[in-house]
Amino acid sequence: MAYFYEAGAIEATWGLGEASIDLSTGWKSLSFTPNSERVTTDVSADGKYAFSKMGDKGCTISITLQQTNPLNKKIAQAHAIQDVVGATLPIAPFKIVDPTGDSVHFLALNAVLTEVAANEFAEASGDKTWVWVAESYLQAEDPATITAALSNYIK
Repeated sequence: MAYFYEAGAIEATWGLGEASIDLSTGWKSLSFTPNSERVTTDVSADGKYAFSKMGDKGCTISITLQQTNPLNKKIAQAHAIQDVVGATLPIAPFKIVDPTGDSVHFLALNAVLTEVAANEFAEASGDKTWVWVAESYLQAEDPATITAALSNYIK
């Protein structure tokens, strides 16, 4: 059986409704990394194991864009808004869907932009990496599961 993946077809968004930012175009890499182990172990002197389910279900999301990508400006504007003294942090879902259907889809809840891309100017164009931290995330085999989870989040 053959499998199919097409990076250019990946759909990525941060936010809800009109306030969302479509991050689907021009990215170079996009990753969801768990913030901690889901289960830890402890072993006694006689070899007995204790397993602890950890409460941290969060993840760190990184997206690397070409320096010339217009999305850098949109994300920088979102950062500028949250950086104003007294402003509320934009806390919103971050969704990744692979419409080809041969990979897993992700929904991170309560994602906050935490790291701003560095500004570097050189002889040739470079990259900008933006980072979000989310308090929880789930992965699913089909986009309908992600959409249902998002609908529950909105309610």
